[in-house]
Amino acid sequence: MAEKKLVLIGGGHSHILLLKKLGMKPIKGLNITLITPEPELVYTGMLPAAILGSYSFDQINIDLIKLSNFAKCRIIFEAVNKINLNKKEIYLDDRIPFGFDILSIDIGINYQLPNISGAEKFSIPVKPFSNFIHNWRKFVSNLTIKKNIIELSIVGAGAAGCELALCINHKIKSLGREPKIYLIDKKEIAGNLPAKAKNKILELLKENKIILRNNINISSIAKGKIHIEDSEIISSDLILSAAGGKPHNWLSETDLNLKNGFVSINQSLQSISHDFVFASGDCASIINFPTQKAGVFAVRAAPFLYQNIQNYVIKKTIKKVQSSEKIFTSINY
Repeated sequence: MAEKKLVLIGGGHSHILLLKKLGMKPIKGLNITLITPEPELVYTGMLPAAILGSYSFDQINIDLIKLSNFAKCRIIFEAVNKINLNKKEIYLDDRIPFGFDILSIDIGINYQLPNISGAEKFSIPVKPFSNFIHNWRKFVSNLTIKKNIIELSIVGAGAAGCELALCINHKIKSLGREPKIYLIDKKEIAGNLPAKAKNKILELLKENKIILRNNINISSIAKGKIHIEDSEIISSDLILSAAGGKPHNWLSETDLNLKNGFVSINQSLQSISHDFVFASGDCASIINFPTQKAGVFAVRAAPFLYQNIQNYVIKKTIKKVQSSEKIFTSINY
């Protein structure tokens, strides 16, 4: 059997577990390449603990070089510019086109606030994590400057925003400062969580005196200020964005079928327009089974991704994930 070229775009949570599985149980006849801009991946679930100081930021990083070596996978540190699906070629900066037979995309999302004047310049998105961590460390180091009350705003009050608010609140208190944290959302606070989880987290937010602002429309963001449409201004020493879940723009320049900018996939994790393309995690949308944009679903997808890539290589029937399986199940608390 001729060797097949599998290219993984992005070092996301599905791909790190796929590489671990490939290292433990290689797929015969598969040549693997990982293309990712960074040599490390921040494990999402441990980010709050690093903010609290329970772990260092170095401890929550996954070494993609070490993992790729384990999986006998070539690794290229580049950002993808373009994909030609007809020619099965990937285009990178200053490189000749890179060919593939099978493609898997796991590139996550951005948290840059869309269509808000000043947001890109004056707010910091939680993703990419490397940029957020750099700015958070800088902010914490500057807290040595004498200022007792620290004002901070988080735009986006889903599970990530709520958890971030509680962790930052605790961290600022531990540094001997008084936090004044605003949690802002254009819809309900924790509105995407199950009722039991929502009630629990609202109780915790109120206990910790987090200022909750729901159904808020932001007109613009300036240095240290959030301008609300009703002329209210919220002052902040730091403005973070955990909202949006914006897809990567370059996907729209491919011939892939997309839904709201995310790769449309079926229950086999295959693109509905190109069966040799797999996608998982936040960058993908499973047709008829919408899920939250949360890392847990990328983790759950990994075993099915491994099995279906293997089945595709050996020309075996692709496994169709059933709606009752965990990959489609909402997060329970």
